[in-house]
Amino acid sequence: MMLLSPSFIKIASFSLSLAGLLLVAVLSVVLEPQEISIGEIDGSFDGKAIRTTGYLRNAFQLRNVMMLELYDSKKIKAVKFNPKETDFEVLKKGNFVEVEGKVQRYNGEIEIVVSGARRIA
Repeated sequence: MMLLSPSFIKIASFSLSLAGLLLVAVLSVVLEPQEISIGEIDGSFDGKAIRTTGYLRNAFQLRNVMMLELYDSKKIKAVKFNPKETDFEVLKKGNFVEVEGKVQRYNGEIEIVVSGARRIA
């Protein structure tokens, strides 16, 4: 049986800690949603996480889904599944909001599946 020296254990633990911090930093950059304007969203963003801002021209609820229409220079449909009480205050018609979500195609049209939102104005 081989015993590890205290200096080897210190070096190994420091190296693993540093590698872990670097991995967290890289993943936070890679997994961060891309900031983009509504007008730039097209089919090339299908399946990608994005963050965008816009004016809510329309917002209504059907059962457990909020249907939204965001507008800046162009419009895009967005959906929020299983909205919480706070979502109803943020995602109100007439609000200017920042949303995060994933772009997808539904019935041939591009839309955003909203994972988070905050009111800007």
